[in-house]
Amino acid sequence: MDPAQIFYLRSRGLTDAEARRTIVMGFLEPVVAALPLDADAERLRDVLATKLDAALAKQPAALAS
Repeated sequence: MDPAQIFYLRSRGLTDAEARRTIVMGFLEPVVAALPLDADAERLRDVLATKLDAALAKQPAALAS
């Protein structure tokens, strides 16, 4: 991830995990939005958010600062 993007989001009050989540979800959104059914897109967003939150919770403290 681009440290400048993380820095920018952190300077706007997001935590490190929130900043990383925002960047990743923003990167994936064009793919998710291309799904033909809105219900499928929303379900995929939920699954991705759950998996991403779990992965970010496991990251070492050194990366979280």
